[in-house]
Amino acid sequence: MWKKTSVQSLWLVYLASDILAIIAAYALTLYLRSYSEWGGILYGSLMSVLGVQEPVLLRPEIPLFYIENAGRIILILSVTICFLYAFLDLYAGRRFLLKRPVVLYIIVANAVALALYYCYFYVRVNTFHPRTVFASIAFFNIVFCVLLRSGLGRLHRLVQTRFHFDECPAVLVGSDDTTRSLDELISATGLQGVRIVARVGVEKGADGETLAGQVRDRVLKLGAGMILCADDNLTVAGLMRIIQLSEELGVEVKVHSERMNVLLTKARQ
Repeated sequence: MWKKTSVQSLWLVYLASDILAIIAAYALTLYLRSYSEWGGILYGSLMSVLGVQEPVLLRPEIPLFYIENAGRIILILSVTICFLYAFLDLYAGRRFLLKRPVVLYIIVANAVALALYYCYFYVRVNTFHPRTVFASIAFFNIVFCVLLRSGLGRLHRLVQTRFHFDECPAVLVGSDDTTRSLDELISATGLQGVRIVARVGVEKGADGETLAGQVRDRVLKLGAGMILCADDNLTVAGLMRIIQLSEELGVEVKVHSERMNVLLTKARQ
């Protein structure tokens, strides 16, 4: 019997790395903006080029404020930015098998957060906080977040490949060209740790109950954690029976079929 070893809350690791990125960005910004001679030259040059009307040398009370209130400010930054990450499904786990533009989503989330902070400053007529501080935090956070997530992703894939840990055994349902293409893609790349452990062929007009019985046997026998359906020969009734079966067995299901578009169209009427 297939032994499942999976991390149920992997998103917490990514959440921790995102918060670590924010802390690192905050610390680096504070150092470069307030205590580094090289940073003063860099910011002076950038503000001159961009036409930013802000003193290069900050008043002594400003760095002191950011040090004394570091915990509160980092908490606000973390809640705002991580909420936007969650809104953009950056903690989705295996919900999406194919690659997504994660870097773009990270940039968008930080840009939105920065815009929110600036709107707050504008509404409150706040002139205490240097605008370059929050812009720098956003920039460095993007860099650190991408690097940390990339490193975690590589480490995760290495552990999955070498030690077969946090893999998700899956039963592939289908036998047409789409199914074969998906099978080859997963075998070559190991998307999200998914590994095909059984295949159930589908004949045109096959009975849904018979097919569901075959899939059930494979899932229970091999301890699979996911059912993948990618065959246009599957009827709507057959697809719905597989989805119902996944609920009964408590496993994930991914469906790739043009027939599902019919259901979506009817739902809008």
